[in-house]
Amino acid sequence: MTHEEEEPADPPINIASHAHDHATANILGRGVQINVERFDVRWDSRVEPATEQHVTAFFQGVLRNSKISKWRGDRTADHHDFIIPILAQGVNLVSRSALRDRVYSLSEIMDRQIATGTRDPLLVTGDSGSGKTTALQHQCLRQALRFTQEKSCVPVVLVPLNHYSGNLSETIQASVNATGGLDLTVGEADAFVRNTGAVLCFDGLNELGRFRDQGVRQISEFISAVPQVLCVVTCRWNEYSDDFEWDVGWRILPLRRANIEEYLTWHFGAQGAREFQEIAHDGLLDMASNPLLLRMLRDMKPNIPPKKRGLLYSMFTEKMIRMQGVKGARGAQIPYEVRRQVFDFLALDVQRANRIRYSAREMAEVLGEYLTSSHEEYPWRMLLDSCTASGLLVGEGGSYAFLHQSIQEYFAASALEERGLDDIDGEYLLGRSQWNEVLLLLAGITASPSLLIAKLTATDPIMAVKCISHGAVPDRETMDGLVHELRRMAESSSWVTRRTAADLMGELGSPSAHPVLLPLLRDENDEVRWGAVYALKNIGVRGVAAPALIERLDDEFWVTQGEAAETVAALNILDAIPAVVERLASENSYVRSCATHAMTVYCRTSPEGREVVSALLETADSDQRELIRFAMSIAEAGSEVLLRLECALDSKATQVVEAAIRMLILHPGADSAAKIADLVSSPHPSVRETAISAIGKLQAVAFTETVGQALLTDENAQVRGTAATALASMYADESPDFLVRAVEDSSPEVRFAIARGMARLRMRTARPQLRAWAAGDPNARVRVHAIRALGFLGTGDDLEFLAELGSREQDQEIHDSVLEAMENISRGQRRIDF
Repeated sequence: MTHEEEEPADPPINIASHAHDHATANILGRGVQINVERFDVRWDSRVEPATEQHVTAFFQGVLRNSKISKWRGDRTADHHDFIIPILAQGVNLVSRSALRDRVYSLSEIMDRQIATGTRDPLLVTGDSGSGKTTALQHQCLRQALRFTQEKSCVPVVLVPLNHYSGNLSETIQASVNATGGLDLTVGEADAFVRNTGAVLCFDGLNELGRFRDQGVRQISEFISAVPQVLCVVTCRWNEYSDDFEWDVGWRILPLRRANIEEYLTWHFGAQGAREFQEIAHDGLLDMASNPLLLRMLRDMKPNIPPKKRGLLYSMFTEKMIRMQGVKGARGAQIPYEVRRQVFDFLALDVQRANRIRYSAREMAEVLGEYLTSSHEEYPWRMLLDSCTASGLLVGEGGSYAFLHQSIQEYFAASALEERGLDDIDGEYLLGRSQWNEVLLLLAGITASPSLLIAKLTATDPIMAVKCISHGAVPDRETMDGLVHELRRMAESSSWVTRRTAADLMGELGSPSAHPVLLPLLRDENDEVRWGAVYALKNIGVRGVAAPALIERLDDEFWVTQGEAAETVAALNILDAIPAVVERLASENSYVRSCATHAMTVYCRTSPEGREVVSALLETADSDQRELIRFAMSIAEAGSEVLLRLECALDSKATQVVEAAIRMLILHPGADSAAKIADLVSSPHPSVRETAISAIGKLQAVAFTETVGQALLTDENAQVRGTAATALASMYADESPDFLVRAVEDSSPEVRFAIARGMARLRMRTARPQLRAWAAGDPNARVRVHAIRALGFLGTGDDLEFLAELGSREQDQEIHDSVLEAMENISRGQRRIDF
């Protein structure tokens, strides 16, 4: 019988209205009939409902679940007391920019959603081993512990996506049963989830492998069809590909130095304190900022070079395999070398198949292939027992997977190294994201770093640079070859490619980049020159690079001027101080503020810098002297820097106020945004503009109305344009409305800022306005930005409009923008690159 033919036994009810109520008895008692393919909801009393007994049994099962209850002895399971705070920062998924005022522990984020009944889905991203799964396990355990006290908690269900094989309902059923130790059917599990308003944690989007498109589609359909369920999706940060039409997500932050020290000291006392000092002394704090690597470091206590993450995995896995080989362990009679080869073989096979998990039958087949190719004579079951006994391969529910995806990727890297990099074919190198982590781990263990980098230089120079950042040290000839390839990119006709070359040079951090960066410092494109200056901050300068950098203090692009001022100060180039002092008299408030901050850095960095700055007081004009004295006072402030900056907001010298505002962006206090917002009413346009820009950069959404009114009413066009940009940076709910209300602004500077803002805020309803600007705005720059925004927001319906516009357009920049926009629409481009 179809849904259309069937009459419901009872009228439909709105479960979402019950999701706000945590009393279990109030949200149970009705059945649900589910179409497991489309997740259509239709209530039917004949379907067995989720019962109170199911809920009680679920929470009791969580407390018995060894994977989850292992955290029970750790303070991380307490309500808000994380000994390793797994903190996440809000991030705009459109521009990939951080939301500065939104940093919380993941438990706080989920607690707030549960307590308020908010069911907007959450995307949680992070690096490999950053604690995504651990945080979800903590939340699951905390809810179960609360249930023992309150009897009114929402269940948290862990749904590991590496178990997904095409049917989401079956995966959810298996996950409900596995998390809570139940034995529910598909229909009963769906009823349990829906009727309790449960939290479903779809863990590991990046682990869907070849099922990615299908899995994303079914998760999207489920979220749309079941609004009463809070869905959390996790994914590696660098492997999230805008799978969902979501604007904001959360990115797990690295552990801070204090977190690392507290964790080691609290758990291991004086020994932990000594271990922390050793980690810090060996320069391994960056590596220890990853929770998984921290546990490996603590377990291994290795003396390894910083950045060689692959070497740490090598030492850890060797210890795990050798420990399994002690007398009496299963498979102990199998030599270490053979067990190691088995892991390598399995990992490379599953990685090539773009999978995470094998069924028991598939595992038997793969081990059979290994025995055939290796001519070993062990029974395949003995090999399997040996692998699982080590703890590195885990059997669960009749299938097998590695302990952690990164363990699988390490063994795949080990297999490639063992086979010899000469034999690596294109499938490992040609831009397939599933191999990126493998290559980065390979960079830390390979005995042939030059060969690895040479191969990547020919196919993927970006990954070549990343591998050097992760520990590969190629010879001079290979490094010269990579620099030559980056030089070729730097000569591209595309400014985006030239800017990418500059960014890669900065990450490479090699002085050999100077010959490539020198032409980019004089590039015709503003963004490219800016990128070249920023790259030099990481590389340092020598020879002719220093004078070329100092030249950028006179750059026509004000952002490059400001970046150049801060870069010469960061590199302590004393010869640049007179030119930086000249920038204190710039008409641009941003440049003046950057120059003032540079003066502060000079005075704080070295006695020589302070001496040169002091000497220039005699020849500087009155405004410059005011800023130099202010910079010197901030350099001396020490712990009182925040107090002095906030006091400077009351200065009668506008340039001092502007400089203080800019510095407060770097060192904000709890009340800084409010104090800055008061200055939006200043009689000085430059102060108003600087204050509005700072509110946007601080993402102080509490002052959205203040910035919005400035966009609508300020008499100065530059202030209004800055307000439009700030609104787009704040991502407040009210931001789109203010941009729409200002589209008739007479200033082209304001209109193109609004066009960019519409793209950043993903305002698809603004497409008609963008079309109007693209076709007929009197200002070419507005037209270009409107076209680029259409390329980001547009659909197939906009392609015909753009094709017609391009066919009659004479302006080359507009014509090129049309072609770029059409390409972006065709390939589904969702990220802002302008």
